[in-house]
Amino acid sequence: MRLKHVIGALALAGTLGAASAASAQVPDSLTQQGRLFDSAGAPISDTLDFTFTLYADADGTTLLWTETQSVELVDGFFSVQLGSATAFPPTLFDGSVMYLGVQVGSDAEMTPRQPITSVPYALTCGNAVGDISPNTVSVGGGLVINEFGEWVGPSSGLVGPTGAMGPAGPAGPTGAIGPAGATGSIGPAGPTGARGATGPAGATGPAGATGARGATGPAGPAGAQGPMGPAGATGATGARGATGPAGAPGATGPRGLQGIQGTTGPTGPQGPKGDQGAQGLQGIQGPRGLQGLQGPTGPQGILTGFSGYSSAGIGITQSGLVWLASLNQQLQPVAKGQKALVIVQSLIGVGSGQGNYAGAIYACYRPNANTSPTPISPPAYGFGQAGTFSMLSTSAVWEITASATYEFGVCGESVSGNKTPFNFAASGGSLLLFNG
Repeated sequence: MRLKHVIGALALAGTLGAASAASAQVPDSLTQQGRLFDSAGAPISDTLDFTFTLYADADGTTLLWTETQSVELVDGFFSVQLGSATAFPPTLFDGSVMYLGVQVGSDAEMTPRQPITSVPYALTCGNAVGDISPNTVSVGGGLVINEFGEWVGPSSGLVGPTGAMGPAGPAGPTGAIGPAGATGSIGPAGPTGARGATGPAGATGPAGATGARGATGPAGPAGAQGPMGPAGATGATGARGATGPAGAPGATGPRGLQGIQGTTGPTGPQGPKGDQGAQGLQGIQGPRGLQGLQGPTGPQGILTGFSGYSSAGIGITQSGLVWLASLNQQLQPVAKGQKALVIVQSLIGVGSGQGNYAGAIYACYRPNANTSPTPISPPAYGFGQAGTFSMLSTSAVWEITASATYEFGVCGESVSGNKTPFNFAASGGSLLLFNG
């Protein structure tokens, strides 16, 4: 299968559980969403193997991380969590420029590769809610802790001077005598004493006399050999008969004379060439057929795209949806049947000293700034305790049902049961408008 192109967007993602879980760990995966078309420009509905790779350069010569996932596509759209199959190295997002490559099945990796923007580097914020791991610490431009973990800042205000030694306190009472210790093990055996002197050897007694050997008996006589019988006489050979004389060969007869070769007869005359027949008439050319009707013009693909961001903090103290940030600053005309892919995210939380918070964000639209927003995506919820923040993300593909002009953006609200006012900050996302 030859694929034409893939349109994608990268954002922070993670499942938010209980309040303690949301504040204890920053999500360690990235959301990659997009739409895949074949070489004829048609969206694909299938399950395919996607290989995602991060490089240190746009040419893809220095590989930093890669994983392969089986991805289900519906009308070309897909959404995956990068890092769910192969975890990111802890020091991968160090602020350097990186590029994302996408390969589908056995096709070549798509180009150009997408640069990774600043959102994924928020993964390093995990240091802010647990043990931190800086190289050095500086305050006001001055180094206070060096790369060896040694304090090198000013010593004033850290440790006061050593005071005079106070008088010795009275001696405490003598403690009770402790119980007797266990009996020690038996000591090793002492060395073996020296061996006594050997007594003198006794005298050797006399040897007894050797007894006499008995006499050997005489051998018996050998028996006499019998005489050999006489050999029989050989018979005489008979005489060979005489060979008769050979007969004389017969004489060869004379060779006969060769007959005379006859003369060759004359060649007969060649017959005349026949006349060529007349060429037939050329047939009449048939009439040209009518030209077929021109087919309708195919729909245009992607129409336009926007992205928007707001770093302003918006406090939530009342119920109902509140507009947080716009993706297109001016109203965008849309037509019935067109579709919009909207991806949004926002940071939600409260400062120290406040109570618990609970809120949600949506992808929204509104006809103008004087009307209430309408959500078009499922909510993304965030819960937490004082002094904590949660990064939320949600997305939707919305089909326009009537031609109009709209402003697209991200909106948020307080969740039922919320105990304290809280803030939405760093809100934004991206919008992609295309024909369905």
